[in-house]
Amino acid sequence: MKTALLDPAIYFISQDKWNNPDDRNTFIKHLLDNLGVATRFNIAKLYWDQTFEIYFWSKQLTPWRLDGQFNNMIRPILYRLFSGRNIGALSEANRCAVAPNMFYHDGEIKEHFLCVMHSQLVKNEDIFLCLSVQNDLGSHVKYSFSCNCHSNVLTPTQVRNSKEWLDQIDVVDLYWPRNNLDDRARLGIGLDIIRLREYEDIPFLYSFSFSDDFISRLISVSVDKLNILEKMAMRLVQDQLSATRDGRLQDEPMPNNRRRFRVTQRPSSTRIHYRYIYNNKVEFLTYGAHDYSL
Repeated sequence: MKTALLDPAIYFISQDKWNNPDDRNTFIKHLLDNLGVATRFNIAKLYWDQTFEIYFWSKQLTPWRLDGQFNNMIRPILYRLFSGRNIGALSEANRCAVAPNMFYHDGEIKEHFLCVMHSQLVKNEDIFLCLSVQNDLGSHVKYSFSCNCHSNVLTPTQVRNSKEWLDQIDVVDLYWPRNNLDDRARLGIGLDIIRLREYEDIPFLYSFSFSDDFISRLISVSVDKLNILEKMAMRLVQDQLSATRDGRLQDEPMPNNRRRFRVTQRPSSTRIHYRYIYNNKVEFLTYGAHDYSL
């Protein structure tokens, strides 16, 4: 699992910017969106150390701590995120140079951040760098870290927003059912990741469950796994009329109060069969070729 560092400007903010409602709302949304995804899904190993801990609680760059509403919102998330992740103090004090320059709220924070990045450069491993709003210069701009004592250059995989965290998750590898009929919870998490990645704030219109036959058939599948998950999520964010009209799904009725929707086009032409349990809940019943189970 790769290491991830948070750009310090993602959780530090000046009092002046905090007092500006637009700046404050942008800061809060970016912080909570990114940390919310990092807390919920085990995407990377987050770096945190004693010095960041001291700066976090001592410097006057966390004005949200003095605001009861925002303190109650943010503090528990940060506690869950960083609790038990303290790796101790750095054993060396060499610093990197970074190009292009990054924004920092404080000189001491800058110096320590560049020491941390130097320690990662020495390891010569790919890492994630989650950027703050201030340091997000667009997808075309990549930060590089270098020093005079090593020949290699560290160019982290940059994460600019919560969706880009989700893009790092191999949903099929982590959440596809394997050899256990109890893998339903894992599959449900995978579907929710697809929803967040593809549809952002659009909720599933239905709760859902899986029959034993459906899970068994998915376990036996060797191709089109991601497409299957994407089509399931696509169906769950649409009502029946919309799914019927959607040419990608072609949702249609079947005998015995069942329905089906398309996963793949010809020549394989596979379908997922389901039924309504209640108006707001569906059960996925089986998966197979176009004429399967007719």
